[in-house]
Order: sequence, then C-alpha cells, then structure tokens
Amino acid sequence: KLDGAVYYTYLKDALARTTFNFNGQDSILYDGVLSQVQAIQNISNAYVYGLQGGVELNLGKGFSLKSMISYQKGFEYNVDSASYFPKSHITPLYGRTALSYKRRHLRMEMYAVYHGRMNHDDLPLIERKNHSYALDHEGNSYTPSWYTLNIKATYFFNEHTSLNAGVENITDQLYRTFGSGISAPGRNFSLSLKVML
Repeated sequence: KLDGAVYYTYLKDALARTTFNFNGQDSILYDGVLSQVQAIQNISNAYVYGLQGGVELNLGKGFSLKSMISYQKGFEYNVDSASYFPKSHITPLYGRTALSYKRRHLRMEMYAVYHGRMNHDDLPLIERKNHSYALDHEGNSYTPSWYTLNIKATYFFNEHTSLNAGVENITDQLYRTFGSGISAPGRNFSLSLKVML
C-alpha cells in the first residue's frame, strides 16, 4: 500500500507571534529580566507547502513494515523588511518507520521516530536568538537532527485482559521535539495490565 500527498496553503491576514509595543515600550522588565515584547497579530500573508508519503508492506507470517515521512516549508511576509521569512511552527523533515508482528495473542512493534535538522536560516526570525536551541560552530542557533529507537509489546490473555510492556528511546538520545523548548525523556520503561470488565 502506497499513499502520498502534496499541498499548498495561502493564508491572508494570518496570525503569528511578532514584536509589539506595550505602553510605548518594545521591552519590559519581566521577572528581573529585560524582555522583548511580543504579541499574536495579523501579519500580511503567509504560505505553507509540503509533501508526505507512506508505504505499508505485508511481509507474511504476521510481519508488516510501515513507514511515513513528511516535509514542509512555510514563509510569512515581514512588513518592516518587505520580504518573506520562515514561518513559526513549521516542523523540519520528520517520519516514523515500524516493523510489526501480530499473532493471535501477541502484538509487537519495533519502531524508529526521526526528525531532520533545521538550520539557523530556516528558523523564524523571532526564534533565531532563542537560547533554548543548540548552537552551531559559528554560534548560531539551530535544531539538530535526532532519532529514537523503541519497542512495544502487548500480550492478550483473553478478550478482557492484556499485558503491555515497552522501552522508549532505547539508545538514550538527548533530543527535543521541534518547538517544545523542553528536552524529551531519556530511556524509559512502561508496564501495564489492562482489565476490562
């Protein structure tokens, strides 16, 4: 099974976070730190385009392989410079690939989740000086690429009771999903018993 899509969206008067004045000031003292004032505003226009694709293969004897990947770009018009710059909340290349095994009482899945790098020039203007990003060899902020390897399994004792177990981020990667500002968990384990009455 193959699937794919190509898309383009044009936004007029799109909402976006940008610099603003509060009581005539472009910066205020917040929690003892001089901070630039920002607000959600209608900007002139913006556009987003991208493509995504997926494949699902039945390998036989209970095994299947499923993979998807997505790529997108977005730009917003900056009135001050009369130019287009990368838009906020546009994620870099990302995807997921999983090898699954299904039998009557057992479901297992080994999967990888991956995210591409976002260079400094691809970051929105407002985020290029964000201190939560990594720095490249020139001292510019960027988001590095990352991947995680994971495994999950479910054993069904009967139609009412199942045992779930899993290990996420097996290689204990330090990574951050784009736009979160918080590092994701390291290697973690899960175990649960589900009983439906």
